[in-house]
Amino acid sequence: MNEKMYQKIHKIADELKSLPTTTSGGGLLSGKIGIALFFVHYAKYTNLQKDEDFAFEFIQSLLAHNYCGKHQLTYSGGISGLGWFLEHLNAIGFADVDTEETLGDFDSYMGAKMCEEIASYNFDFLHGGLGVFFYFTYRKQSITIQQSLISALTFLEEIAIKNKNKISWLALNYRTKLPMPGEHNLGLAHGVPGILSVLCCAFNKVPSLRGKLKSLISRATNFILWCFESSPSDDVYTSYFPYAYKETEPFTNSRLGWCYGDLGVVLSLRSANLILNEPQIDLVIQKILQRSAKRKSLDETKIFDAGLCHGSAGVAHIYNSFYQQLRLPYLKEAADYWYLISLENANFINGPAGYKSYQADKGFINSYGFLEGIAGVGLAYISYLNNDFSWDKSLLISV
Repeated sequence: MNEKMYQKIHKIADELKSLPTTTSGGGLLSGKIGIALFFVHYAKYTNLQKDEDFAFEFIQSLLAHNYCGKHQLTYSGGISGLGWFLEHLNAIGFADVDTEETLGDFDSYMGAKMCEEIASYNFDFLHGGLGVFFYFTYRKQSITIQQSLISALTFLEEIAIKNKNKISWLALNYRTKLPMPGEHNLGLAHGVPGILSVLCCAFNKVPSLRGKLKSLISRATNFILWCFESSPSDDVYTSYFPYAYKETEPFTNSRLGWCYGDLGVVLSLRSANLILNEPQIDLVIQKILQRSAKRKSLDETKIFDAGLCHGSAGVAHIYNSFYQQLRLPYLKEAADYWYLISLENANFINGPAGYKSYQADKGFINSYGFLEGIAGVGLAYISYLNNDFSWDKSLLISV
């Protein structure tokens, strides 16, 4: 398997290097910033000067053309995603970028929009206020950023549903722009687990906010544990968590993936328990992982492609991340199984590096980006071969 991954990584690099300059937008998750993230870690993997030079030139071109646009703020496709990427370059020693100088002029505007989005229930990690919050936790803590984070936390607590020692947030109806009564999104990408994971990141990176954050983290964790305990299914081949907890509707099985399902939820619990350090949470994490590792059929997992978001390479990478932490054999077996499946997913003659991304409304399409395309698949393979997981902080996998 190692040799196949090695070959596939280089094939992915060749495909991405040959892309026309007009291909895709500038965002982190589907555009050129995500492709740049691959090139950076590919250069670290090969340790070749030519690959490092290519990555630098690609990044310089990206910045010169301002692919994000000045008014696109989201983490998925805007300035906050670019900002996280630049901070990541600093953290891994690949570059020395002064983000205060590069992006500081946007801080006040971004802070105001972040608070506006959160107050309007659009706390979505990928497309709402929480993505800006996440990026701000990585920035040097200026007065403007500190005040913005404090205001955002105040709004987040004000709109929360509180019940004894639990706290949660209602899902947003994106059509009406109103919260949906009794519905709590349980996806890491868009819902309560994403909020919890971002709060944990803030706890680790912004010590001045820890007093306010600790209570929110504890109570949000209690809500997720309550959902776990309320799960009606004893079938080992179904999920513990639905896509959303709905007070008036029956439980529905969810997919296996990063964006929705048990693996995204258990990632948020891991992040929380690195702070809370409660043995019973570790037991819940083990139960969720053990059951999820048994799910392998298409009907049980809804895995159609290899992408990080909801595909085989993403699932493999999450299991590998837990294996590196816990060293339990069943996690290694699950990771290797899904890595092999991801290599088998490269079966399209006309797909980049053999891959295509599955979309419910379009079927299988070519996808080059980080979240759903070959750049993300390549990063998962690089992590398997060199144990560099630093890039996955961008997806709240590591904190």
